[in-house]
Amino acid sequence: MRARLIVGGLAAALTAGAVVATLIVSTGDSAASVPSSTTTTATPTSAPVAAELPGQAINLGLAPLELLEPATTASGNRPTFRWSAIEGATSYLLAILDAANDPVWAWQGTATEVILGGWDQTPPDDAPGPLITGPGQWFVVGVGADGVPIASSVLRPITP
Repeated sequence: MRARLIVGGLAAALTAGAVVATLIVSTGDSAASVPSSTTTTATPTSAPVAAELPGQAINLGLAPLELLEPATTASGNRPTFRWSAIEGATSYLLAILDAANDPVWAWQGTATEVILGGWDQTPPDDAPGPLITGPGQWFVVGVGADGVPIASSVLRPITP
């Protein structure tokens, strides 16, 4: 089963050294304390990251989400992205940025693994969809049942 591509649910870009992640959340409850649309601006920090979790920490004030693969180099042009499940997360948002830190591709789904382009199985080499053709970065945000982000990963580099 293919996951759907996010069109407006997650936009990511790096601007003047600040990571800007815009998550559109809807509570469906007008009495809720969480606004129906939330913009979170995060700044990369210089906090040390464990050797097994390379990447730049993003200070979103959320629980940590562990990225498992791909490696930062030699990941191929259509890698599988995999991360640890987070208790309480009902979906995940994955964003890929290019070397200029412009959004390349975003995905939303319940799985903790997806192949670039939204595939759940390795597609043929000539399959349509995005490819990693140069250096970039990626990150994942875990979202709770109420649509509010509850966990975020580091901003991890990636090359083909």
